[in-house]
Amino acid sequence: MESARTGKRIIALVVFSVIFAASDVSAQFQPPGALGALAPANLAKPRPKPPFDLTGTWLHGGGADNGFRFSPPPGFKLTPEAQVHFDAARKAQAEGKVYRDDIGQCWPSGVPIMMTRVWPIAMIQLPTAIFMIQELMNTMRF
Repeated sequence: MESARTGKRIIALVVFSVIFAASDVSAQFQPPGALGALAPANLAKPRPKPPFDLTGTWLHGGGADNGFRFSPPPGFKLTPEAQVHFDAARKAQAEGKVYRDDIGQCWPSGVPIMMTRVWPIAMIQLPTAIFMIQELMNTMRF
């Protein structure tokens, strides 16, 4: 009985030692002075003003016949290859089928499909990062 306890203690000590040593080793591989995208020193660096600011709540306009996807603008033109896919997607939609929408069928949805759904997206633009929070399931993308 005593040897079983001793064995468990030794195993616990070995596991703890390995975890502790691994965390110390991983810290050694950090480049000196590395700054993350949101480090105050990195945010404060001088840089040119961006040509746009995406900060705000965004919602696509949809369309009269297409509530879940962007509707193309009037008079739009596609390349022949893109037209083949566009026509195939419209045909599938008319038949109640899905065309090349793998990511739209997955949860959580990812970019770019999350930007074409009916829920708004909040965007926060910083000098070093853009954060997107989709209202559906509050999915966050960086």
